[in-house]
Amino acid sequence: MRFFAWPAVAALAVLAAATSGVGAPAPDVEATAVQVREITPAPPDAVPGHAGQDPCDWHAAAVRLAGSLAGEDDARARRLRDALERQGITADSPPPAGCGGAEQDDPPQERDPDDTAPAPAGGVGRIAVAADGNQHDEDDWASAPMTLAILAQRGLQPNLVNYTYDNHIWDSDPTHRENMTESVLGAAERFGFDRSVFYDAADPDGLAAGVEDLTAEINASTPDDELTIVLAGPMETAWMAFDAADPQARGNVRCVSHGEGTFNQTHGETDHGGHSYDDVIDLGCRRTQIPDQNSNLGPTDMSDWDYLRSSGDPAMEWLYSRLELAEKGDVSDAGMAYFAITGEEEPTRADLESLLTGSHAEPPRRFASEGISSQRPPPARGGQEPAGATGLAPVEVSENGRFLQHPDGRPFFWLADTGWELFHRADREDARLYLDTRAAQGFTVIQAVALAEKGGLDVPTPAGHIPLVDDDPARPDVREGPDNDYWDDVDHMIDHANDQGMYVALWAAWGSMVQDGPEVLDASNARSYGEFLGERYGGKGVFFVLGGDRESNAGGNTPQVWSALAEGIRATDTHDRLISFHPWGEESSTEMFPNDSPVIDFNMIQGSHKNVSFAELTTLLVDDYGRSPVKPVIDSEVFYEEHPFNWNSDEGWKTASHARGAAYFQVFSGAAGHTYGDGAVHQFWEPGMDAPYEVRDAWQDAILHEGATQMHHLKDLVLSRSYADRVPDQSLITSGTGRAIRSQSGSWAMVYLPEGGSIGVDTSALASSSPQVTWFDPRTGESQPGESHNGEAHGAGTYTAPDEQDWVLVLDAV
Repeated sequence: MRFFAWPAVAALAVLAAATSGVGAPAPDVEATAVQVREITPAPPDAVPGHAGQDPCDWHAAAVRLAGSLAGEDDARARRLRDALERQGITADSPPPAGCGGAEQDDPPQERDPDDTAPAPAGGVGRIAVAADGNQHDEDDWASAPMTLAILAQRGLQPNLVNYTYDNHIWDSDPTHRENMTESVLGAAERFGFDRSVFYDAADPDGLAAGVEDLTAEINASTPDDELTIVLAGPMETAWMAFDAADPQARGNVRCVSHGEGTFNQTHGETDHGGHSYDDVIDLGCRRTQIPDQNSNLGPTDMSDWDYLRSSGDPAMEWLYSRLELAEKGDVSDAGMAYFAITGEEEPTRADLESLLTGSHAEPPRRFASEGISSQRPPPARGGQEPAGATGLAPVEVSENGRFLQHPDGRPFFWLADTGWELFHRADREDARLYLDTRAAQGFTVIQAVALAEKGGLDVPTPAGHIPLVDDDPARPDVREGPDNDYWDDVDHMIDHANDQGMYVALWAAWGSMVQDGPEVLDASNARSYGEFLGERYGGKGVFFVLGGDRESNAGGNTPQVWSALAEGIRATDTHDRLISFHPWGEESSTEMFPNDSPVIDFNMIQGSHKNVSFAELTTLLVDDYGRSPVKPVIDSEVFYEEHPFNWNSDEGWKTASHARGAAYFQVFSGAAGHTYGDGAVHQFWEPGMDAPYEVRDAWQDAILHEGATQMHHLKDLVLSRSYADRVPDQSLITSGTGRAIRSQSGSWAMVYLPEGGSIGVDTSALASSSPQVTWFDPRTGESQPGESHNGEAHGAGTYTAPDEQDWVLVLDAV
């Protein structure tokens, strides 16, 4: 967590003095709140006189903040800057009415804070959670991971924007804090949440950062983008954030509590001199109080949770262990999260079991502004990985040999973007923009080339660097000191990708380095170059990729060269990162390394950029899927969006629908993931540059192309059902055009229809004679119920898509 070098320093000093150590004296909460308010000042329409601060001074502080952010380009700076700009505040903003001689507008009308907000119906947008767990009752050790499991089951990992825990800031039991931390962060890792939104309030820096972040989220709230805060512990973090927030934004936030106000109305006032639920409501949060959850979800016999222990899902088995640690299976606080996404005020254990084990869980809900919008980007997700290079779990081949996973069994879905020229053509600022955007769009892998194709050896980077001494891969141009050579920039970009929760698939060299020039990589230097890469990057979140789009077994593009490079990587990479090979167009890596070769761990194919059908694209993949011994297979280059057919714009340009169709056909044919690409982005082209391939948009605009914002819907859909037992099965389709996949257990089946219409499906493989029918929209990630199969007998059915665009038919056995 980085902080800006302005009034935050004072706030941190207050917090550090107030909260350090077990049994430390109670902090001056009001003073702390004033300092935090200065960190995230309210927009100019603040209520006059609030907390003794003049609105004109408040506006002036906001303008100063906007100015201090002008040179900052990390995700937090952009979030704060966007929040200010939505309120009309920039570094050049004039004083508001009533300040500096301007006429004063009528004061805003205040809402009665005792009004009870209506219950959320079916789901919410952004979600925040405040919990304790570091003192008193052990139930939080169970409720916290259950809350995250509930959100994850609905695919709401991206919606969680702030989670403060260990919120009993007056004192902290070390054992309690340790167990709560494991419950929260362990669940975040296992259920795929972004670790950067979690804050340990028992740590002074964590408390300051958590309150600052929550204040920014409150200030970003509008009637169309509400925030729901689940209050499952002491009220201090929420109160501090609200006290520092824009009063006009507070009414767009719901505060969910159960029983007598969560942590009860008087506990804080009596024992600690803190604030109650009513105090938070008095600051303008919309009261959403539901019945006490202890009667339905409180202490119980652990046998009620046996389904978790016997699920066969490592994450659910771990969840059982946290309930067991709490000794009484009390998950009452998790009822508030269940309410927040369903509107059900009194859920039962049976309701939780249905949600956690049901194969018909709703597909994920998403923000209306999914992707990157001009209004507000969604929080960076980075797929299912926690943020931070050291937080990226290793990736391995699944036990069945078909997919990729983490060592604890959690699935890893390869959703890559093609950034071939990232290291060569982008400077660090450009790289951060690109990587932050792709992380926010849900990508999990970035494909980039260390020795780039187009002038990568002799055309300097924007920083003036080249990668090699005398074009010799055995002599990387590494200079003493940080930040002064090509490889320092590569380090920075890989680290930033890892920090955003994404892995980098590191192409060692483009194929031109062994074939058609400049041919600098050969059997004499390949191993040495591999040793350099393995030693320098093996400890980061990477995959290593050999080859680079040249015809196999021709010229210098031989197994001997790439095998030597792989041997060098494995000799110095002590982390056993996976290795693959990128083949020539319309070829498979098996042309170079057959399936029984130990050189690579998973196969890659390169589909096509020609004007061919989606079915034709899958031919290579289907062939690889059928090879023995089994290996995962991924298409690492196919159907770029905004790329001319056959490299000739006279034949037309590929669109987002082409990119989507290729992705769904490949994954529904058995691929372990998919690689998206954009014609401008892969070459990082902008006006004034040489364009090796035809291009229409600058890469800075192209990163927002439609297809890029839609790819994560495929990942989310696949992860919403059982993962490792999915198998492609075209025999399901009895008529019509599509691609089908199902679970081996018969619990679900899906069929992708590229152009809508009707599809005949043999449902006899499903474990139900009346499957639940849903139509999933690949463009938005939304679902809508469908009609049953025209009343026909079990084993046959015809289903008609909502329109003539592409759709996924989802059949769930119920």
